[in-house]
Amino acid sequence: MSYKTLITPNYGHHEHAGNCLPMAQKSVGAPGGPHSATAAANATRYQHHDRAFPGDAPAVVWLSHWGTYTDYRDGRLKYEDWGHVVFWEPAAFGKTGGFFSSPRSGYGVGEWFRTIADVENAFASVYRFWSEDINGVRVIQPIPKHDAPKTPQRKEHSMLMAYYEHAAGNDQGRWLIFGPKFQLELSTKRAADALAKQLGVTPFITDGGGWAKFKRVSK
Repeated sequence: MSYKTLITPNYGHHEHAGNCLPMAQKSVGAPGGPHSATAAANATRYQHHDRAFPGDAPAVVWLSHWGTYTDYRDGRLKYEDWGHVVFWEPAAFGKTGGFFSSPRSGYGVGEWFRTIADVENAFASVYRFWSEDINGVRVIQPIPKHDAPKTPQRKEHSMLMAYYEHAAGNDQGRWLIFGPKFQLELSTKRAADALAKQLGVTPFITDGGGWAKFKRVSK
């Protein structure tokens, strides 16, 4: 499936180690809110539980990470699944793709990893899923497939007119107007000329044998 990039991540922000969620939020201009990457992951709407990362767009990648950290909401140390979040970037490493994460230590720009296994090893984490959104901001969306072109339908008003010489006997012609679900026999030239002009058609001429064949088939 192809994807359209709605927001191009900015990988130039600086952040402290451990602040993967704030860095990810800054990268796409998403607001804060969830107290952990796991909470943010659980709130996403467009989840993909596979490893088929887009080949033409970035994606938000969520991992599980258990540990003891300070909860900023009450200042207490808590042991829980705080999670980890990185960005998948298909253009990284010569367009073979890679993952952008907050730094493992200190303060500065993020780090790049070639595989999700490298991310798991670096942050003692386990891959969960990837999403198209983060904190209510949609970063990418699928490009719908175009409907297959429909077979042109024959128009009801596409008609032909034929003049069958000797249809009713020697020098007794008949005109036939025919089209999809329609046929009409005319016996006078005046009527045939008038209808041909109205329909914008020119009669083609055939012989009485053709008329007889038509009469047999049309019964």
